[in-house]
Amino acid sequence: MTRPSRRGPAVWITALCVLSAVVIAASFLAGTLVESPWEEAVANAERVPAVTAQVTQRSVARDVVAVQGTYSAGTVDEVRVAGEDLAGVVTAQKRQPGESVVSGDVLGEVSGRPVVGLSLTFRLYRDIAPGDTGPDVEQLQQALAALGLFEGQPDGEYGRRTVTAVDALYRRVGYRPPPTAPDLAQAVDAAEKERETAVRARDAAVAERDRAAAAAAAAAARDAASGAPEAG
Repeated sequence: MTRPSRRGPAVWITALCVLSAVVIAASFLAGTLVESPWEEAVANAERVPAVTAQVTQRSVARDVVAVQGTYSAGTVDEVRVAGEDLAGVVTAQKRQPGESVVSGDVLGEVSGRPVVGLSLTFRLYRDIAPGDTGPDVEQLQQALAALGLFEGQPDGEYGRRTVTAVDALYRRVGYRPPPTAPDLAQAVDAAEKERETAVRARDAAVAERDRAAAAAAAAAARDAASGAPEAG
């Protein structure tokens, strides 16, 4: 009598175990290769992006527009003070419509600063400051000289004499003179030095001309004396 072999079930069990191990290993490998969208989002959240931008450095100048016109009773005008960041506000009215005014009177206040009326032959076409030159500066000097504030002859150069006269005008009407910026003060000093140099050069040229004229006159006198006949 022959016994049945037990190797058949053992082989099947072994093969099933090996197959299960292979399937588990393949599943694990497949799981490591597959990425979730959430994992990419987490990785992007932890990444620090590099942002670059082009930077340009330049100087930006603020344009100041000066508007001139005629003011009369019953009209409203917006006044902008040159050199101020905000629009000017009329803070005081010193004269009434129809009232007589003379050169040097304060007509009103804009942002706490006086508006002084001056008798001029033509309207100012720009904002003049220390260091400027031109006929408008000379006209201002003439108006200040008429008020007894400008010393000397008007020359059209906004120098120390003009600065002193403008400061005296502000003090006369009871206000603090406007401050002079450092660069404007340097411009005044430079203009004064140029004027002094020009005056010295002119004086030297005049003196040289006078010396040359005197020498020529002396030479002519000697020639005339040497050619004259002797007296008997």
